[in-house]
Amino acid sequence: MTEPTAPEIPLLVAPVQLAGPGDHARAFEHLTQTQRTWGRYSPDGGECSVLVRECLTAAFQLDHTATADHQVAWTFSRYESPVGQCLWQATFDTQTPVELVMAFTHSLEYDLERWEPDRRDAAVRGQHGYEPLIELVQDAGWTQWPNEEAVSYRSPDGSAGILLARGADTDPWGNLANLGATYRLWGARPDPGPQPPQRPIWTATFSPAVPTDLLLDTLGRIVEDGWSDPRTRAEVCSSNWDLLEARPAPSEYLRYLASTARSVGLPAAPAVAPPPPAPAPAASTLRSTRTPSR
Repeated sequence: MTEPTAPEIPLLVAPVQLAGPGDHARAFEHLTQTQRTWGRYSPDGGECSVLVRECLTAAFQLDHTATADHQVAWTFSRYESPVGQCLWQATFDTQTPVELVMAFTHSLEYDLERWEPDRRDAAVRGQHGYEPLIELVQDAGWTQWPNEEAVSYRSPDGSAGILLARGADTDPWGNLANLGATYRLWGARPDPGPQPPQRPIWTATFSPAVPTDLLLDTLGRIVEDGWSDPRTRAEVCSSNWDLLEARPAPSEYLRYLASTARSVGLPAAPAVAPPPPAPAPAASTLRSTRTPSR
């Protein structure tokens, strides 16, 4: 008789930019169940799923057919009005760690839930400029490399970087035709050499008018936190195992996630064995002083 296999202990891994994409579809389903002010529909028979804010001025889409590396999986859009022009867009490709996508999502939801209309509008539409981003990465020891067309920084080991196109501050309100990628965040296998990677593992792009707070919270998952959410070993990029630090997810954290899933009617996650005591990763201190995304 074959003895039953012991339950797999979920892991936290770092750095998150090398953890692999994780489960994007499950994250979208979780948003569908927990974000009560958003409505879901499929405009093309199920190939894409879209969540639209009840005010009809914000939406995000997951393309279920996107499987190739560097193919856009998530698209976030903010509109001037229900029938107005698109003010900004953000995209995350298929290989982007889901923790970064969720950091952006929860940051946007936080801003949309502000009570004061003026502050809510300013948070979602206003405060642009990449000076706070530069301050964040410089404080973390990221270094700049020369680029005539952009301000470019990368982490000390070369596993993450951000490119900030010059002129982003001078033209924040372009129309849909010029919603080009002004900000580009990427991850790559570590390479401390003098040049950026020719082909990053993953890429996220942000048009000029994406509010700085959303970018700070997304970048903060790399710079100030660094750890993934709980993952099974199968959800971690196997080719990067030699580059990752892993520890069992704290049992208290797992119980909290399980209770949250039950409260919104999500399917129960597979049973897990209580992990041995382990220190939890340091909490992220987000620059925008909002609640951490996990």
